[in-house]
Amino acid sequence: MLAAQTKPKAPSETKPQLPARLFLSDGIPPLKQACEFTLLVEEKAPPFLRMECVILNLCYVLIDPFLILPEYAPEFSDASCEEVGLSATDKPLVLAIVNFSRGVEHATANLVGPLLVHPHTGKAKQVILQNAGHYSARFKLLR
Repeated sequence: MLAAQTKPKAPSETKPQLPARLFLSDGIPPLKQACEFTLLVEEKAPPFLRMECVILNLCYVLIDPFLILPEYAPEFSDASCEEVGLSATDKPLVLAIVNFSRGVEHATANLVGPLLVHPHTGKAKQVILQNAGHYSARFKLLR
């Protein structure tokens, strides 16, 4: 298990190169056909990223969860790490999906089910954390 003691470094700390595409073999629940996405930096709205589906008219906004909760310590199962091809020495990219459906002032990030991403291959999976009980699926961005 990738645990809090070996928590992934925040993208802002390590400045990894973002993969241009993300590949989710199971898709984004419940859309199994949504498997391939482009990943773009929101130049006019940092620190947000935009994940656009290649085959569907579908887009998600993402954020580095460590920027909004520096003490975030996600724990991933060995199976999830293996599924995206991460070894014990890899530094995964962790991204939270942002929900703006209730307006900017009520925007939230899903810290319970982030995307676990291999930073070099772009292979990714939305996972429920082993320590999900410590976080909110509706973590308010503005406090």
